[in-house]
Amino acid sequence: MLAAGAALGAGALAVSTAVWAAPAPRLSAGDVAAGRRLFAAGAYTRLDQVLPPLLEAAARSAERGPAGAALAADVWVLASQLAVKQGATEAAGAYAAQAGATATRSGDPVVLAAAARAAATPLRRTGRTGRTDEALHLLHQARTHLMAGARPTAAELEAAGMAA
Repeated sequence: MLAAGAALGAGALAVSTAVWAAPAPRLSAGDVAAGRRLFAAGAYTRLDQVLPPLLEAAARSAERGPAGAALAADVWVLASQLAVKQGATEAAGAYAAQAGATATRSGDPVVLAAAARAAATPLRRTGRTGRTDEALHLLHQARTHLMAGARPTAAELEAAGMAA
């Protein structure tokens, strides 16, 4: 009986070690798109359930170059938007700040504009009077950055319109 217990314990240890040794899942554009669809459908409770693993994957993705940083910023923008819907202004601001820092590392002006827009909402809701001037300045900077090129892309034009 003791031998059976020892064998069972060793088997359980092997399984748990294998779980810890498994590589962490990578964040994909499909993951972000699925989260976006939940948000657009108003499925906030479901999004709140799937967001923690997305945020964990975003933290790892942010270190994987510009494309990984862009995906991570998109997740933090989504988290900020959800926090706004839940009335958690401070959390929304923290997620938006993380999105902005990561969007800067991505170098993608469309991602930067999305992060600026995400940051503007909690800024204008902070305190009794809000920080509307700061929010407007942030959006103006994003729009200017998007329109700086000789021929903005369709995505840049759309993002500039959203920032305006």
